[in-house]
Amino acid sequence: MPIDWVTFENNLTLFFEERRAENEADAAQFVSDEYLAAITQGQDAAWGTQYLSGTIDLFRQQLEIGFTTAKPMTTSDPTLLYQFVNAGILAFWPTVTFALTITPALLASTVATLTTNLVTAPGTLPPFTVQPNEDAHELANTLATSLQQHASTVVGQVVGVTSTAPPVPFTAPWTGVV
Repeated sequence: MPIDWVTFENNLTLFFEERRAENEADAAQFVSDEYLAAITQGQDAAWGTQYLSGTIDLFRQQLEIGFTTAKPMTTSDPTLLYQFVNAGILAFWPTVTFALTITPALLASTVATLTTNLVTAPGTLPPFTVQPNEDAHELANTLATSLQQHASTVVGQVVGVTSTAPPVPFTAPWTGVV
């Protein structure tokens, strides 16, 4: 199933509009939980294997620092939140692994056994700016759009063994989480 970025954005918009966060830590926790829920639906673009695990707290910690540091009344640097979101993305994605599932695409490649399916490059988060304002949808849309564009740049590699005789090591790169 593809990542549902519309639901991600809508959930963030509602959360920010209703001002449900008591503090920056609550906001960071909600955004990181929603992000994890979104990408858990995704799969690598080449082979269709699904997200298995990763250390989302690395992303959450950077978000919290970013929300605290980039409060509209405390800074005039519109790139400040981006800097912390980017740091969180760069910390989180190298910890991600994908399921060791033989998908139809891998089966067609005569893969019999998978040994690893790792992220090898965390991708590139496109730069964004956030101007001081009270528009919850603008913040949610900015985050969702940037994170969606980022997902297409994550790079990984499936490693396995073919079903041929004799078995041959199999490596296949992939780019993008959809």
